Amino acid sequence: MARTIFATHYHELTELPDRFERIVNYNVAVKETYGKILFQRKIKRGPCDKSYGIQVAEMAGLPSAVIFRATEILNKLIDHKPLRIRNRDIPMKKKSQENFLKVYSKISKEISNIDINETTPLQALDFLAKIKKENEL
Repeated sequence: MARTIFATHYHELTELPDRFERIVNYNVAVKETYGKILFQRKIKRGPCDKSYGIQVAEMAGLPSAVIFRATEILNKLIDHKPLRIRNRDIPMKKKSQENFLKVYSKISKEISNIDINETTPLQALDFLAKIKKENEL
């Protein structure tokens, strides 16, 4: 018997248990206070009541401009207002993606070469400052 577990925020997929008896939804309990979330480390049956993607992105440290724009877009979708995405606000050009992948690959290689057991906190901070300066992060 095949078993598959995956995470998604596509609410269309959470409707599959209504069509197939062997598909079941579970979600992680979340406590939300003033727009901030706290995962309760408790699994509940059924789909979650809403998407927490923006809050998770904020927790992951995405730039505030990205969080602000995502919130703006979400609010327009919730209000059923026409959505006007300004390309200058969301750069998704192929060159940008390729550049990101190159930088990510380079940084990933540099990190994998570090012996964390032999690195002092000051050396680690110096390393991060060097990466930040080289890549204009």
